Amino acid sequence: MKKYHVSIVFLIVSIFNINASNNQELKKYLVPIPKSVTVLETSFKPNSGRIIAYGIATNLGVRFSANNLQKILKEKGMYFSIAGNVAVGETPEIELIIDSKKQTNSQGYSLVINENKITLTANNEAGLYYGVLTLGQIAQYAYDFGTFPQVIINDYPDFKRRGVTIDISRTKVPTMATLYQYIDMFASWKINEIQLYTEHTFQYQNHKKVWQDASALSSNDIIDLDKYCSDRFIDLVPNQNGFGHMERWLEHKEYWHLAENETISDPTHHILGIRRTISAVDKSSVDFVDNLYSELLSNFSSENVNIGGDEPYELGTGKSKKEVSEKGKGQVYLDFLLKLNSIIEKNGKKAQFWGDIILEHPELIKDLPKNITCMIWGYKWDHPFNKEAAKFKEAKIPFYVCPGTSSWRSIVGRTENAIKNQINAAENGIKYGAIGYLNTDWGDDGHPQPLITGYAPYVYGAAVSWSLENNRDLDINWVLNKYIYKDPAEKTAQVIFDMGNTNQILDNSDINNYSFYSLLYYINKPLKENRQTAKLNSKDLNEAINVLNKIIERVETCKATANDAEIVYREIINASKLAIHSCNLGIAKLKAKEGSIEKVDADTKYKLLVEIDAIIAEYKEVWILRNQIGGLTDSLEQLLKVRTAYLN
Repeated sequence: MKKYHVSIVFLIVSIFNINASNNQELKKYLVPIPKSVTVLETSFKPNSGRIIAYGIATNLGVRFSANNLQKILKEKGMYFSIAGNVAVGETPEIELIIDSKKQTNSQGYSLVINENKITLTANNEAGLYYGVLTLGQIAQYAYDFGTFPQVIINDYPDFKRRGVTIDISRTKVPTMATLYQYIDMFASWKINEIQLYTEHTFQYQNHKKVWQDASALSSNDIIDLDKYCSDRFIDLVPNQNGFGHMERWLEHKEYWHLAENETISDPTHHILGIRRTISAVDKSSVDFVDNLYSELLSNFSSENVNIGGDEPYELGTGKSKKEVSEKGKGQVYLDFLLKLNSIIEKNGKKAQFWGDIILEHPELIKDLPKNITCMIWGYKWDHPFNKEAAKFKEAKIPFYVCPGTSSWRSIVGRTENAIKNQINAAENGIKYGAIGYLNTDWGDDGHPQPLITGYAPYVYGAAVSWSLENNRDLDINWVLNKYIYKDPAEKTAQVIFDMGNTNQILDNSDINNYSFYSLLYYINKPLKENRQTAKLNSKDLNEAINVLNKIIERVETCKATANDAEIVYREIINASKLAIHSCNLGIAKLKAKEGSIEKVDADTKYKLLVEIDAIIAEYKEVWILRNQIGGLTDSLEQLLKVRTAYLN
């Protein structure tokens, strides 16, 4: 009797362990991992029946989700027809239901899979779409394991708005095919906001000179992208700066009258040596921005607009100097921001703006209008989101937390910093009541990094903004290998992840290190004159070279089958070789007198020249595989400066 009792206990424990194992294995397939997942003992047995999608005849959202589910199941060998209602006496096999009384969480859904039936009940059309995405991931699990698990899922997002930004102004304008690929990827992670950051890359009809060589998007392109996003419950938000970061406009003489400083007295000055900020006190500036927005915004269905407002470096140095001295820099900034907000209101939209300047003058936060949303951005792993978010919560001003992929100025990425930045933003966004989470990627100084260096922080940000506590330990590389790179060897994502951490070899005390980039950017300066390069040594540079060469070797072990797999591998290799070249340059300068490129011997310079020429040739070829040609010349400018330095 005692032995029998022990056997029963052992059996119960074994079943529990099997179920727990199945639960964990299934969760790997779910991205983001839902709030609640319970895997039952037996399996759903599809019988090639019907998807009953209530309201499909009149609701386009229901129709899109039903068609999407049908397509997903067909790809897994399960064939279902679609109907708008059950027949008399029919027991439906799959039901898609929108019922806000049964599922009360906005964008939420419940998914119940038993032996003979799947019931997906959603709060709204978006929730239905998200439930279908989860069901599709379960179908992928079933396809791989040969069994379709019985599951009970209840799910809804932590953040109402979960977005990403792609910089299409700093040289790289993706092809339309690439943009559609990105939208599909982000949609699969339940992202519901995309911002394409534009400074000069929209085809304004009266400003052709500004964008004619930049492969700018047309109004037709925007309308097509907007529709594609809307179908996937993504809000395509226009992002057009109207204050700082206007150098692409102000470099042309026709626009100098708009600048804070029409005359440049010292072209070498790091701030005043370039016209990048329009005047905050001239009516002509307001009229100019008004005309831009009136043309741009009508192509977007979104009610939101990101007006920028960040980093107006020259404010108070020229035309606004007198007013700033009288009223204060913060007040002059706020006055102009309010004018931009009025323009947005006139167009029937709501403004978002970057919060860096208003946070320098926190006493003015209370004077912001309640219909404007502040985008709190910060890209270091320990950015004080907590202190900044608290200020907007107290003032009852809606705000987003905005971390970043950390890829810019990196060449190969900065993985660890990015991941920690994502979790910091999510934790404090939830704690202080942020209405949104916007994950950003930028193309500063030529956009040399491929976007794949941002995929890991992008998917992690999407996951923790959907459900923080359930996705802290998301297996990022498994997800990317499975769904994005489609690598059965499960190697590709890890190679890119590791490539993004090589920066720490050069300075393991700073996970926001960008020495690879600095070596190229400050080619004509002695090493000691830049903070990032002053601390470099030959041992670390050689170690980084060895690790990066191994990254390149590891590409041979990868087995990605995605349509763009070959592009991905060429991007890894080209980025790694450029970072290796930076290290070789650093070693050469360390050996030279005063760490100066002028003192490097001729033979070494020639070797560096041959190396950079090969990298540039491949850089050009890889560029046009994803991006339009406009901007390539600008992107190459820094690399060509490096090449020129070797010739002197």
